[in-house]
Amino acid sequence: AIFSIGVTALVLIAVIEAFNSSYSARYNSLYSNKKSFSFIENEQINFILLGLIFFNILKFFLNIFSEDLILLLSNTDYLAATKLVSLPSDLLFFYFVFYIISRYFHATIKIKKIIPHTILAAIFNIFLTIYFVDKFGILGAIFSTGIILMLLSLTISIILILNTSKSLKLFLLIFGCFSFQIIINYYLYDTW
Repeated sequence: AIFSIGVTALVLIAVIEAFNSSYSARYNSLYSNKKSFSFIENEQINFILLGLIFFNILKFFLNIFSEDLILLLSNTDYLAATKLVSLPSDLLFFYFVFYIISRYFHATIKIKKIIPHTILAAIFNIFLTIYFVDKFGILGAIFSTGIILMLLSLTISIILILNTSKSLKLFLLIFGCFSFQIIINYYLYDTW
C-alpha cells in the first residue's frame, strides 16, 4: 500500500520536474537572448498564477477523492490519512514557486548568492520539523516544510529584486499566493 502511494507521488513529482527542466532551458534561452527582465518577470508571474490554479485544482481533487484514492492504492487501514492526502500539493506549489524565481541565479551563474539561504533553510527545516512533529504529528512535517519553502521563496525574491531591475510585483504575487494558500487551508481543514 505504501509502495503504491509512493509510486503515484513519484509520478507527479516527475511531471513537475519535467516542467521545471523545460522551463529552466526556456529561461536560460530568454536570458541569453537578452529579453528584458520585464518580459521574463511577466512570464514568471503567468507561470506562478497557472501553478496556483493547477495545484489548487489538484488539492481540491485530492481532498474530494482522498478516501477513494486511499482505498484504490491501499486498504482501509489508511483511511485515517484522508485529511492529509491533499496537503502535499501545497508543498509542490511552494517548491514550484521557488524553482521559478531561482532561475535567474542559475542562468546568470550567480547561484552562490542563494546557496547559503538554501542551506540555512534546510537546517531550519530539520529543527522546525522536529519541533512541529512533536506538537502536531505528521502534520508538523508538512507545516514545517511549507513554512520554510514559503520563507525561502520570499527571501530569494527579495534577493532577486536587489540584484535585478525586477519590480516588487513578483514578491507581492508570491506573498499573495502564499497567503491565499494559508487561508484555503484554514477553511479546508479543521485540524488547526
